[in-house]
Amino acid sequence: MNLTDVRFGKKEDAAAALVIWRTAASFWIEAGQPLWAVEQFGLDRIQAQAEARQLVVGEEAGAVVACMLVEDGDRLMWREAAPGEALYLHKLAALRAGSRQWASRLVEWAVAEARGRGIALLRLDCTDRPALIRIYEACGFARVDDAPLLLGGVLNHRMERRL
Repeated sequence: MNLTDVRFGKKEDAAAALVIWRTAASFWIEAGQPLWAVEQFGLDRIQAQAEARQLVVGEEAGAVVACMLVEDGDRLMWREAAPGEALYLHKLAALRAGSRQWASRLVEWAVAEARGRGIALLRLDCTDRPALIRIYEACGFARVDDAPLLLGGVLNHRMERRL
């Protein structure tokens, strides 16, 4: 797999990431399965995440078509985790027209990034949706808890991949 189509996003990629996340949020709301609130995504915040090297983008034919956030910690879902023990993935999304295998591409980029930092774990959380869980399991993640955790009225699964 060629990983050169995945990279840290720059401030100028923020507008494309905003479109991707808002499009995904709208799609799931319209499907009656809300995942994210459209208004939670703002350009200034995404630009700051790009400057902090948290925004990761996937490009196809020179256009940003996928994105995610990578962070060194997640105090909300992984309170017991020691700092630096894992790389945390958030908000993986792709434009439907360019969604071919973007979950695995983004995850494999994160694997390489984590290994480069000397980190042996990737972690994420996802809502209690079997299709979404299967996507992450196909990317090498396993559920950590016996049952999903209830947070903010939403059932979430914590998942990790050992490297």
